[in-house]
Amino acid sequence: MPRRARAGLCLGLIIAVPGFAELSEALPAGDYASGSEIFNEEDFPLTYGDGLTVVRKAQVTEDARVLNEQEIREIKAADLGELLEKGLCIAITRNGGYGMVSTPNLRGFGSGRVAVLVNGIPVNSAQNGSFDLSSINPAAVRKIEVSRGGTDSRFTASGAIGGTVNIITGTGNDPAAPDGSIGFRAGASNTAQLPAGETEDYADTQNINVAVNGKRGRLEWSADAFANKAGNHYRYADALGRTLRLEGSEVLDAGFQGRADFRATGAARITANGSLYFADKHSAGKMNNADSGIQGDAQSRESVSASLIGFPFAAADTEATASHAWTRMDWEDGSGKSRHDLNTASFIARLAWYARETTTIHFGAELAGNVLDSTNLGSGISAIDGAVWTGGEWKPEKAFLAHPSLRLAYSAGDIVPIPKIGLAWFGDSGFTLKGNAFRVYKSPSFNDLYWSSDVWAEGNPDLKPEHGAGADAVVGYAGNSGFEAEASAHVSRLSDAVIWSPEGTKWKPMNAGDAVYWGLDARAEWKASKRFRFAGDYSYLDSRVLTDGRSFSDGKRMPYQSRHRGGGEVRAQFARWSGSVRGNWLGSRFTAIDNLTELPGVFTVDSGITVKAGNGVEFSVTGRNLGGAEYVLVEGYPLPGRTITLGVQYTYR
Repeated sequence: MPRRARAGLCLGLIIAVPGFAELSEALPAGDYASGSEIFNEEDFPLTYGDGLTVVRKAQVTEDARVLNEQEIREIKAADLGELLEKGLCIAITRNGGYGMVSTPNLRGFGSGRVAVLVNGIPVNSAQNGSFDLSSINPAAVRKIEVSRGGTDSRFTASGAIGGTVNIITGTGNDPAAPDGSIGFRAGASNTAQLPAGETEDYADTQNINVAVNGKRGRLEWSADAFANKAGNHYRYADALGRTLRLEGSEVLDAGFQGRADFRATGAARITANGSLYFADKHSAGKMNNADSGIQGDAQSRESVSASLIGFPFAAADTEATASHAWTRMDWEDGSGKSRHDLNTASFIARLAWYARETTTIHFGAELAGNVLDSTNLGSGISAIDGAVWTGGEWKPEKAFLAHPSLRLAYSAGDIVPIPKIGLAWFGDSGFTLKGNAFRVYKSPSFNDLYWSSDVWAEGNPDLKPEHGAGADAVVGYAGNSGFEAEASAHVSRLSDAVIWSPEGTKWKPMNAGDAVYWGLDARAEWKASKRFRFAGDYSYLDSRVLTDGRSFSDGKRMPYQSRHRGGGEVRAQFARWSGSVRGNWLGSRFTAIDNLTELPGVFTVDSGITVKAGNGVEFSVTGRNLGGAEYVLVEGYPLPGRTITLGVQYTYR
């Protein structure tokens, strides 16, 4: 795909691989008590919104997973994308090396088809439909909640075709949280298999992060800041087998996040969140192409939430959140410059009513306004989206759970019903059976509709919204021996799927007819002892576009979606030492809907060792792509070869 059309759209033009959705569940009145700090994270790992209502992990019908704070700290991820890859086995699409645009994908749905929330607030861009994971510091993340399979009434974001990722930042009112920390990492990369006589040169990366937490009376607060530098000048092999050096691909970025919680009473709380992010991302362009571009990013997000745990007259919790987000993206390459300013204001209200010990009912409403001023798309482009929803959990007995929900979404002048039903059975022997059926809906992004015609690309104002339905079945087992496993089968049919494809000399989005996605996911983990832990995962995906009445078996495969993906990991811990080794396999995938160009499969190996030196100091060494594999996730954007990173972290209490 032409570089400006790919990078300049940020790039929402990526039709990546898989996606996900997260959901949570409220406690019945008999299990609930005032003050969320009383709950144990292991027993109640899922949150609702910004962390107000804590829910039982067992009481969800979806294929849901949670990455807690301890696991996050163990992974030593360089960025949020790597954290999702290693911690939750989620595929990530990357437009180049460290610090470049990265987006989550699963179950055949990626980029704009995966809803990303930060502290319960949707953050997908109305301009390109996606959210860049590199804009969040992984050191500031305390929990990540992921669930697969369509939109749920308890969360927002009608466009969550594949599912939702909820990223929780800040202290979380955890009395065991450290008072602060400071860390530094530095790494270098090279690519193996250089021609004889060539000198290996390295790409350098540096990261520094600082975090502080505090408490005074009823006020709790946290703040963190980070800065990254990546000189992505590593070598790569081009399409002709030549080994070239990637030039002009630096990344400089920095960010700040702050959070404050004020408990007005034992039941009422006011929470404020704010963040800033700045980036200067130089992209070297496609292989065999001297063209280079510069992407400048600036973002700010602010939100204020008021929550009330319990009512004098009813067993209910409520939360209301007002938020604002501003994003500026500058793009410059050989063909010109463009600037895009997007402002989004939203209001979300949620209510969980514990009507009976067996029944919880959810109500909610949201309203979001978007205004875009762009030198390419135009000025004053606006859209208002909203929704009301209801749903609930009915648990007549310990072993059974039913979760119906209905969301009425307003978008582009249409009111669209989005129903979902989930059922679950929890056996005493450790087995769990779950099933879900749902409808999905997503409006085109501003880029899809209004991208001004240039040499590379052109928008399509006649695009129809994507819509469809899906279903899944999940079987799980968690025994007392430390072994747990889960397998799922899923199928979705998407009508009027929006695909960017070449039309003459330009790339243009089109409604490609129907698309069918089906696949299998499996994972297993065995905690053999306090010292050793083993894990493995595998995903099979077959996704095809069905046009002109063609059968499923004859349809073209969706671009950038591998049929096979998996990996295995071993973790060990001895006294002050801990380490891990993981192998990752990604199968071949096509780069366009015509299925003419195929990227080869790739196998990579990652490893890491951490040593706790005492007094809050720890040292780490991590190795990524230790075999020096030369590969890309997006055509034309090579990824680093062998990378070694050294780190030191000091935590004080």
